[in-house]
Amino acid sequence: MSAPSLTPAPARGETRFILALFIGCLAFHFWAVGVGWGNGNLPGNEFRQAQTALSAMFMQRDASYPFAYATPVLGRPWSVPMEFPLYQWVVVAVSNHTSLSLIQAGRVVSLFCFYGALAALFPLLGAFGLLPIRRLAVMSFLLSCPLYIFYARAFLIETMVLMLALWFLVAFGRLITAPTWGRWLVVAGLGVLAGLIKVTTLIVYLVPAGLWTCWAMYRQGLAAGWPRVVRLGGWGLSAIVPAIVVTAAWTYFADLTKSYNISSVFLKSSNLVDFNFGTRANRLSADTLHAHWNHISHSMTNPLVLLIMGGLLCTVSRRWWREAIFCLSCYCISLLTFPLLYAIHDYYALANAVLLLGCVGLALAGALDLRPRWVPWILLVGLHATQMWTYRSTYYDLQKAPSPGGSDMTHAINLMTDPDEVMVVAGYDWDSSLPFYSERRALMIRNGVESDRAYLTAAFQAQDHNQVTVFVAHGQQRQNQLLLTLLENYFNLDPRPLFHWEDCTVYGRKDLRGRMLDAVRRGTTLVGVKLDASALADHWSLIGQEVLTASCLMRDQKMFALCVPQPWKFYSQFGAYLAQESNAPGLFAHPDTRLWFKVPPGPHVLRVSCAVQAGAYAGLAADRTDGVEFFVDYETAAGGRERLGSLWLDPARHVADRGSHWLEVKINFPQAVNLVISTGPGPAQNYTRDWALLGAVQID
Repeated sequence: MSAPSLTPAPARGETRFILALFIGCLAFHFWAVGVGWGNGNLPGNEFRQAQTALSAMFMQRDASYPFAYATPVLGRPWSVPMEFPLYQWVVVAVSNHTSLSLIQAGRVVSLFCFYGALAALFPLLGAFGLLPIRRLAVMSFLLSCPLYIFYARAFLIETMVLMLALWFLVAFGRLITAPTWGRWLVVAGLGVLAGLIKVTTLIVYLVPAGLWTCWAMYRQGLAAGWPRVVRLGGWGLSAIVPAIVVTAAWTYFADLTKSYNISSVFLKSSNLVDFNFGTRANRLSADTLHAHWNHISHSMTNPLVLLIMGGLLCTVSRRWWREAIFCLSCYCISLLTFPLLYAIHDYYALANAVLLLGCVGLALAGALDLRPRWVPWILLVGLHATQMWTYRSTYYDLQKAPSPGGSDMTHAINLMTDPDEVMVVAGYDWDSSLPFYSERRALMIRNGVESDRAYLTAAFQAQDHNQVTVFVAHGQQRQNQLLLTLLENYFNLDPRPLFHWEDCTVYGRKDLRGRMLDAVRRGTTLVGVKLDASALADHWSLIGQEVLTASCLMRDQKMFALCVPQPWKFYSQFGAYLAQESNAPGLFAHPDTRLWFKVPPGPHVLRVSCAVQAGAYAGLAADRTDGVEFFVDYETAAGGRERLGSLWLDPARHVADRGSHWLEVKINFPQAVNLVISTGPGPAQNYTRDWALLGAVQID
């Protein structure tokens, strides 16, 4: 579709104006995408963003990048591959090699791809015969478009596939203009990548590629005869065959993987034909057309801009009407091909909005020939201001609202579970937001099957019963007694709720109830979490009683990281946790604290690093510690204890007692024994500020 320029060279003033306009729009876009950059949430179709982010999270956590990657929202087996995971791989790599969080890395990659897609418009507009400086005037409309501000930094594959599809179109145009095998390989490679990542976007750009081929074949037929036409058509057709074949192979692989999970069968491509391509009833229905118009008028541009575009194409910009109709036709064909996808999801318009905005830009580029020159300049500035105002009134407030991401409920679930544990969720369909913000795998019970006993039984049987520890019931599912009973039978779920948050109720496994309640109680910022009445009287399991270490959360077990071996049981009167003193870690062991160690028969040397925190005495004349005693005992066969060694530290009165000191004991028992390391308040039994620390514990 290459054509000579239809416009005389622009004056210097026009060049300066358009450059200033483009740079100003670029600066505005860069500022706008940075609004709320540090937020931990995913505004804008959070359902889909969280799905992509969750897949990337588990790739990063598992340090694994399989084709059958995990999207752990539908239970075991966790793999539910949709798109080819190139975007996720790149995001994880960026996050791993920078200081960026996963969400910020996702935003960086998406934004980089958007600017890459924008750059592809320069040669494409050149194929229309538009002067280089005026191409920037058209491209600037993407920079002020609300949709391309809000979603250019989203955790989505959309900008990456848009970039690939547009450069595919650039390469395709060059191929059919002057075919070479090098250009063929570029077209085939870009087509394969675009099709793998999102085939619906590739299909959108196969339409202009096909029309471009027909135009080139027509012109070649007039100039060189029909043998040349057939040859040219063969180049174009053969270049898209690899994309079709590889995309079909990926679809087969993804469908086969989904078929292994009873909960993900509904996502097989054969079950989504009507949803993806629409039906005769919904393709041009009033609801569908209203949704399309809503996306156009709120996300892409203002109705005033469209009205002016139509007026210009009918008057001063008539020279560009063919190119504008070409862009508008391709845009409308995409809506007719995928009516529901574009009607339901506003972010889908990232793929085809460039076609509509290209039509707008061509109309305004033609208006640059108006005289006096300040008339089109004011028009362009005014329309860009209208675009920016539309962004301010639609997406800006949603984007800037501060948010750490998730809710008090997801933070509570994260606190009370270990990373390898799984939750069952009902009432949220298969929304990935809850698992993503909780940073946990989930079996989401989809809407409509919450009371299907056959499905629930099969889905529960497929899970690892030792990993499922939490159930979240939302809305009406809080009254689903069948589901609650099955969860109790399969996963030992406690029918007594742990806590409530808004219209959700959260349950835990019976044997982990105490552990989970402790974790929620320690979450002092969880203001929206309300403990259930049945939980208010429960005893804190980590305080004031002997606790088996293996029953604790992994994060709680880390407080014994300096102990070799790890104690198998412990007791803490006031609560033990990992603390720091002079940049050295240690176990906070305020008396009375006791640690039990299993020691095999034979000779051993026990060494314990003991200290009292400086804050217990430094600068204090009163209310300071009067010393802490550290003991090593062993348990006798009769059930008593025999002392093996002790260490008294009184750093408030004795400077030599400050800092860390080693308590060393040599033992040799003919049979296995339980050694007990403990702390005590001293002879005066004064517990004031007895901030004891146990550092390394070594039993050799």
